[in-house]
Amino acid sequence: MVFLESLRKESPAVGATPSTPADETVVSRYMDLARFIVMLDNSGIFFATPDRLGDANEGKLGREDQNVVFKKSKEKYPGLSETQAFWIWLGDVWQPELQSVAVSCWYAGAAESHAMWRIYGAGVAINSTVGDIKAAFSQFNPEVRNVAYEAFESRPATDLNPLKVLSYKSPGFEHEREVRFFIRLTTDNLASLQSLREIKRDSDRYIWASESTNALSVRSGGVIAHGNISAIIKGVVISPTARIWERDAVYAIISKFGIDQKVVYDSSLALDPYGDIPFPL
Repeated sequence: MVFLESLRKESPAVGATPSTPADETVVSRYMDLARFIVMLDNSGIFFATPDRLGDANEGKLGREDQNVVFKKSKEKYPGLSETQAFWIWLGDVWQPELQSVAVSCWYAGAAESHAMWRIYGAGVAINSTVGDIKAAFSQFNPEVRNVAYEAFESRPATDLNPLKVLSYKSPGFEHEREVRFFIRLTTDNLASLQSLREIKRDSDRYIWASESTNALSVRSGGVIAHGNISAIIKGVVISPTARIWERDAVYAIISKFGIDQKVVYDSSLALDPYGDIPFPL
């Protein structure tokens, strides 16, 4: 618990404008045990393409950006109607631009989130800091943003920058308190990803870390960025709903991958506030 206590601060305020979090910002990644094992086994973090983030509105433009696109698309396709030009521009120009980045989503703040545990169930939460993650994956030049929760109608213009657009979500997602790490995909990455999707081979990878220190293992849903995973793990919090065998599995997993058991904590939400008071017999 030393790590969490030493870095416990107020979580970043939920605001209407995306910002860059400080390196000391505490972040957590909630996941089930299967994803935890895969992360350790690959020594890497999965970055999803925007269309695989689970929200159909990811990457959609706010009203100000839509107005910009209406003008740009009409100039690009002068022979089409305003709405035809708009939709064709989205498919031909915006979607390829949007898919050129991949995203890893984390929860901001040292305090545990009951809502996040409800989503991910009996898994774990990996505690780290923005600075540690940036350092461990510096070869990929990750960019980091606090997500802002703002309705489409009131979002400001973003210069059609995909990182800025993907740093906005609707207010209904405020409980996620997201910090997003972005990496840019190369032309080769995108070609491999498209090939995998066309042949529907979810499990295949085209590039292995052993071939290059900057390698990304390509999956149909995104890429795995390989780095020093042990350097980013400052704490492993066990779900408050974990059963005994699931708790034992966490210790077995970290032992197999050489992680110090001292960084494993039981969820504070599972602690009994009366636990240190003897019950009279």
